[in-house]
Amino acid sequence: MRLGRNDRLRYGSKVVISLVVLCLSMGSLWASETVEKTVDPNQSSIGPKVNESKTKPIAVLRIDGTISERPGLSVMSLASGVPGTHLGELVDVLNKAGKDDAISGVLLSIEEPMMSWAQVEELRSALRKLRKTGKKSYAYVETIDQLSYLLACECDEIAMTETGMLVLMGMSGRAVYFKNLFDMLGIQADYMQMGSYKGAAEAYTRTGPSPSEQEQVNRVFDSLYDQLVESIAQSRKIPKEKVTQLIDAGPYMAEDAKEAGLIDRVEYRDDFLNYLEGRVGGEIALRLDYGKRGTAPVTFDNPFGFMSALQQLFSGPPEPRGDAIVVLYIDGPIMSGENGEALFGGNIVGSRTIRMILARAAEDDDVKAVVVRIDSPGGSATASDIIHHAIRKCAEKKPVIVSMGSVAASGGYYIACGAKHIIAQPTTITGSIGVVGGKLTFGGLLDKIGITTYGYQRGKNAQMFTTTRTFTADERVKITKIMQDVYEKFKKRVTNSRNPEGEIPKLKGSIEYLAQGKIYTGEQALEGGLVDQLGGLQDAIELAAQQAKIEKYHIRSLPKPKTLVDILEMFVAQAEMPDDNPKAELAQLNSLIPSGAFSLLSVVEKFLVQKLFQRAYCMGYVLRQEPVLLMQPYEIVLDR
Repeated sequence: MRLGRNDRLRYGSKVVISLVVLCLSMGSLWASETVEKTVDPNQSSIGPKVNESKTKPIAVLRIDGTISERPGLSVMSLASGVPGTHLGELVDVLNKAGKDDAISGVLLSIEEPMMSWAQVEELRSALRKLRKTGKKSYAYVETIDQLSYLLACECDEIAMTETGMLVLMGMSGRAVYFKNLFDMLGIQADYMQMGSYKGAAEAYTRTGPSPSEQEQVNRVFDSLYDQLVESIAQSRKIPKEKVTQLIDAGPYMAEDAKEAGLIDRVEYRDDFLNYLEGRVGGEIALRLDYGKRGTAPVTFDNPFGFMSALQQLFSGPPEPRGDAIVVLYIDGPIMSGENGEALFGGNIVGSRTIRMILARAAEDDDVKAVVVRIDSPGGSATASDIIHHAIRKCAEKKPVIVSMGSVAASGGYYIACGAKHIIAQPTTITGSIGVVGGKLTFGGLLDKIGITTYGYQRGKNAQMFTTTRTFTADERVKITKIMQDVYEKFKKRVTNSRNPEGEIPKLKGSIEYLAQGKIYTGEQALEGGLVDQLGGLQDAIELAAQQAKIEKYHIRSLPKPKTLVDILEMFVAQAEMPDDNPKAELAQLNSLIPSGAFSLLSVVEKFLVQKLFQRAYCMGYVLRQEPVLLMQPYEIVLDR
């Protein structure tokens, strides 16, 4: 059944209400940069104050909420009325503060953000650059998890509230297996794989990990744990052996963390600010609006500011003219068609959208280079191949650099090989050169609930992909041949990219050894020659500028950040879709989820549940398009 008129009115009213809330909540984002601010000792909020002393102010950077890879609005942020925080914006503010003589330092207010390890490394790198300018950085936290602590400990000093907790306990991860549930329900997972380590389907076909799966996950965990210990040891100047002991003794209350040398001060926020005043030699002034666009603040008594905010939401920021470096975001499961948003949050990367962006960038004289930022577990083999080809064609005309975020595995690594130079973070999960394919069948479930079916067909293999039974022997031979062909193409793409004829080979070992579905951290991938260097997005942009031989340029983020008009059009399009369209299912299911459905879950559990449903939905969605996938088996998420 299509969404009726009342449903559309319901969606429209939600959007209008959310718009008003969003505009009001974004007031601080458009606040004037000329206002100096300080903390009221009796409140956690910060109000305006004129800086009457000659002390240079400290820029305050609030790190909270979900840290997104791509700038712009999303359906989720619009529905919640809370704007997301773009990683690039945070990095830009840190870089600006380092060059700004009017700023004495930076204070990070870290408030339980949702971010990946790779994003933490981007911010840590920016803090290291800030330190080289001679400026200090400080972190204030209340209760802090492990990844947030990695960010905080790159600052010169860390202060924590008296009742705060440092959740430093090492690494743990959980794999979820559905076979017993499927057996109870009468569902069969009929999957095959190319590569002995390609375990994407094990969650559906086994009750626990295979020996090869245990081997590679332990290998990755060893690498990540070593990097965790190394990062803390370097930042806090503690011997690595001592760090290992401290991790095993965690978690810590604030005083215990200070005694262990993991933080520097235990103070309430106002007391810490009084301490900073003594450090800078005068009355401290904090700049909460530092680095934000300067327009009138959004308040009920300032209609001009409100209309300005509305205009920004509807039209988006103006596009600067002149030399540009495109940063193309590929952040989500890869599918055929157009970009979209996935159920339970996150993005869907459409091959047609990315192909057209790359084609236009190749022909645009203002675009001097392209940086492809990948944060994707893969997906459709066909869509991945189309994007790989588009990157390679663009690279024939101008420099193309790949920057890997949290994950660029399977189809994500496939498309990365379209570029000649790949940069990964040490903790990036990559590789997974292998193929998985098959289908879920529900015939047993239908039998259990008393439903019978009768099929009609013309053509021997017409029912190959029916979901009422598993593959026949002949069908299994055919699908295996298709998977083998895709696997050989995948290995060929990697070999042609990393070991091109007439050039020095980059791969440290045979492709057969490096493939097989094995996953690697960025550090391990560098050792194997799958990537060229370790670093972040800013390193990729600087390298692109060097190769393009330009010094002055602006960044053009693509796909363009969504405006309110884009969001409204998405709601209308979803309301008009036929019921058998997966995106229509997405819209209708989204409307059925109560806003407080996960209210009893902790922040960590919310995050894990969201990831679980995202992956299950997207894998099922892609399988409806094609039976052969280039999909990373899982995401590695640190329990907080």
